[in-house]
Amino acid sequence: MSSKHTIILSLPDSADTFTSICNFSSGVAPHEGLQGFINYLKGIQGGSRSGSLSLYTGAVQNTAVLTVSAGGSVADETMVLCGVTFTAKDGTATGNQFNISATAATQAASMVAFFNASADLTGIVTASNVLGVITITATVPGLVGNALVVTESLTNVAVTTSFATSADGSNGTIYTLDLS
Repeated sequence: MSSKHTIILSLPDSADTFTSICNFSSGVAPHEGLQGFINYLKGIQGGSRSGSLSLYTGAVQNTAVLTVSAGGSVADETMVLCGVTFTAKDGTATGNQFNISATAATQAASMVAFFNASADLTGIVTASNVLGVITITATVPGLVGNALVVTESLTNVAVTTSFATSADGSNGTIYTLDLS
């Protein structure tokens, strides 16, 4: 079973300096960027650079749950997920819309497909569906996921667990190393 870990570096260098040393941009071999990062950390360890590292081990991603029931939503009803408005459509949905269906699993599948395809939600949440039950998972583990918001005013859709009520996001155990 995998677990989530977060490393936060507080550094005196600018973002441009850091990225020029640890080049993770596309087109660069991943091992080269990783080697630059390792060398940067060695500089901190050896005293030629300074900074602090906060290590969060065993962090947990928060989730929210929507339940779609038979009958489906009505065209042009809306819901908001992490500040992004999605609109129910009877026909061809595009962008931040989804297709309605009288079959719960079909509408839920459409909602999940459009949530996951939305550029506005990239890096914020992902969604999955099992028989009309949609699980929305915060991409980033930690307490930040507890502040995400989902609201809906859709016919035959209910927020059965919100991010705030579950509050399952956790930073895990925090270790801080000050190497200034």
